Amino acid sequence: MNLTILFQEPSKTLSRKAVVADLTFSKVVPPRPKVRQALATHLKVQPELVVIERIRPVYGAEKATVTAYVYDDAKSLSELTPAHLLTRGPKKKGAEEAPAAEQKPAEVKDEQEAKEDDA
Repeated sequence: MNLTILFQEPSKTLSRKAVVADLTFSKVVPPRPKVRQALATHLKVQPELVVIERIRPVYGAEKATVTAYVYDDAKSLSELTPAHLLTRGPKKKGAEEAPAAEQKPAEVKDEQEAKEDDA
């Protein structure tokens, strides 16, 4: 994975920098946490202060354009960043699968009871 910064625009009023970068990769678009870490390393900031807004892959090519914001502090990050951008990325498997596994048998039982009532 290779990252090239195309554009940086500081915004003093919002306490952040808008960053646009070109990302080249092999085979698959890297996940958001890896891109975030690479961008933080390249810009020499903490990864917690980087928010990836968009990764736009180029069809048929092994490259993408990344749009991100780098905040000056955690307070401005929490005040300005929409919640959906903070939660994007790979989900934890254990937390998501447990409730789904509990719901499926109940749904199957409800369907079986409905079929028995119809008969």
